[in-house]
Amino acid sequence: ILSGLIRKYKEINDFYTSSTKDYIDATFLKNHDQNRIMSELGNDLSKAKVAAGILLTLPGTPYIYYGEEIGMQGLKPDEYIREPFIWDDAKKINSAQPGKRQSTVRMQRFNPRQSQRKIPLPCIIIT
Repeated sequence: ILSGLIRKYKEINDFYTSSTKDYIDATFLKNHDQNRIMSELGNDLSKAKVAAGILLTLPGTPYIYYGEEIGMQGLKPDEYIREPFIWDDAKKINSAQPGKRQSTVRMQRFNPRQSQRKIPLPCIIIT
């Protein structure tokens, strides 16, 4: 699998560097249009560390979608992968009506704070 990844990366890199000598790759694991990496990896911290290691050692400029560095989880639809950082119950604010607590079904059945606390700190990338 790794040799296939390296071969594909070289093929893509060669294509763009042949078009412009100033090409710098912009690497990322996931972005705002995709499921979060921890969910894709089944919340496996070891796999997340390998993924982060690959991302941060590839040539180019790595981009980290907010929350990936602490292991935030989320699967499509978009509102489940674009959630704000929620560190304690007092911070569950409804952005449409500032000052009011969220009462959505999503917030009632999923507690991001509890989920995030299961990830050992410091963040997954530097451990």
